[in-house]
Amino acid sequence: MGTELNETEMAELEELRAEAAAGHAADYRELVLSLARGEEPDDQQAEAIMASARKTMDDLARDVGLIAEMHRGIVRSGERCARMMALAMAAANDD
Repeated sequence: MGTELNETEMAELEELRAEAAAGHAADYRELVLSLARGEEPDDQQAEAIMASARKTMDDLARDVGLIAEMHRGIVRSGERCARMMALAMAAANDD
């Protein structure tokens, strides 16, 4: 009795692995976003997500920091835009 898989079975197995990896990546992204929002995840669930996504605490800290920095950049950009609009409106009202 052999345990070798045929080409179709191998392709199906690879597809299942890819789907599982995509699911793990999505769970990890959601964990990162929730932490960046200041939410406290369940420790056991977070550990399981990190293990399945093959991420370390350093990875998590880096990724949360990147998301937080991106958010700060978006807020600063929005504030600049609002100031420019206010100046433009004030200048238009002066005419």
